[in-house]
Amino acid sequence: MSTPFSFYNGRAHIVLPTELLSDPVSLSLSIAHEVQHHRQKDTLWTYYIEIARTLFGINPLAKKFLNQTVELQELACDEFLVGRKNVSPRHYGKCLYDFAEKQMLKQATAIGAVGMAAEAKLLKRRIEAMFHKRKNTPKRFLALTLVGSIFAFSSVSWALRGTITDQTVTLKEAKRLAKSTNSRQEIPIVIDDAVVYWLNKAVSTQQSRKYMRESLDRMKTYEGMIKKKLKASDLPMELLAVPLVESGYKNNVKSTMSAAGIWQFIPQTARNCGLKVSDKIDERWDAEKLTDAAVCYYGKLYAVFQNWHVVLAAYNVGEHRLTTEITSAGHNDVLRLAKDGKLGREGGSYLPKVIASMIILSNPNLVN
Repeated sequence: MSTPFSFYNGRAHIVLPTELLSDPVSLSLSIAHEVQHHRQKDTLWTYYIEIARTLFGINPLAKKFLNQTVELQELACDEFLVGRKNVSPRHYGKCLYDFAEKQMLKQATAIGAVGMAAEAKLLKRRIEAMFHKRKNTPKRFLALTLVGSIFAFSSVSWALRGTITDQTVTLKEAKRLAKSTNSRQEIPIVIDDAVVYWLNKAVSTQQSRKYMRESLDRMKTYEGMIKKKLKASDLPMELLAVPLVESGYKNNVKSTMSAAGIWQFIPQTARNCGLKVSDKIDERWDAEKLTDAAVCYYGKLYAVFQNWHVVLAAYNVGEHRLTTEITSAGHNDVLRLAKDGKLGREGGSYLPKVIASMIILSNPNLVN
């Protein structure tokens, strides 16, 4: 801890960094500042503010009003202390600046009043205010501001209840879905934090659910054809989840890496699987021919690796790179390789995305 900190849990507490013991002036000012926070009940209001941030933080107006409420608390605290004849504005301003500088190095802050450490914009306002006469900000005004803001945010949230419908799948719920899904398919569903993250990316907001519903609707155009070809080659039906990740079942998209079609084959992989790709003709736009190539490619990969998680990862990062990483790590746990950063950002997220899509295929109600 590098800055003064105060909190209230039924009793008033003030926590100070040990380095202040060698600086009597800063020590005295810090104690006075934190005591004033308790006097103003700021340490109690902090909890209400944090609850409001949790409930209404998605609303930019809510964020702005809550930040302004905190600023008013700080300005009121500064004004009271500097108004006392025994507190020098110059010393007090220097103290604020020093602690703000230290606060910039911190990664996180506990819930409480930490007004001696301010952001640059607010710090400038606070120091300037010390050298201008101003009327005290009534504490009643602060309370009314917060209560009024919460009431307004509640009204806005209620009014927008039809458009803001975020939901979250917990780790426990994801494991329950995986358990019920695993019994119906060949490719095992393993749940870790990355899988839960990508599952929530697909189902947590109205916009993401709409995209996934549209992708599932587009899938119906190709589903019968793909299932027939997968069955003929004795491949798992869960591979239907791959085009959900690759293209959202759009047959008119090309990536920055020149991957094309619903299975997003790059030119060389397509040629290796028997497709014609040139300036004159590109058979990747023929969904049926591209599916034949995908079935051929998956069959070859499985014959080599005998593990569907490894096959899916090899499909994305390439079999040669994956073989190198597996040999180096001494294991073929793809999710573990991904977590250890061995497959890169895109390659590391690929299998979790596919697993999340497989869960959605078996539980389409998640995107309703």
